[in-house]
Amino acid sequence: MIRLVYLSAAMPTLAHGDLEQILSVSRDNNKGAGITGLLLYGRGSFIQVLEGEAADVDACYERICRDSRHSALMPVVREPIKARSFGDWSMGYRALKGDERGLESLIDMRDSSTLGRMRSNLPAVVAAFIESFGRANLDA
Repeated sequence: MIRLVYLSAAMPTLAHGDLEQILSVSRDNNKGAGITGLLLYGRGSFIQVLEGEAADVDACYERICRDSRHSALMPVVREPIKARSFGDWSMGYRALKGDERGLESLIDMRDSSTLGRMRSNLPAVVAAFIESFGRANLDA
């Protein structure tokens, strides 16, 4: 099993209805593929965690890369895991507010110079951010 975390920019035309459709379709597809995870959205950026068998997660990520509602996709962490962190959710979701602790640094990772400086600490930065708001505050 693997965990893949990526960042992307939402297209400026993304509407609330588009986000609801992304969640609905993702949850259905992920259940069928045995993928679990988390989608965070804030300030025009997505942060997503996908967990599952490598072939399933990679196929899901390839579909996301072809989705016109995303741009500037950047995988941040791809690592083997022994257990899922989000095993109960086909796709947990949370809309992020601009004052979320750590949000700025994650969104800024889309900038290559910031990413280069943070690369050695990325797994810890991502893990700390995801854990910082707790599972109870998600819409699963």
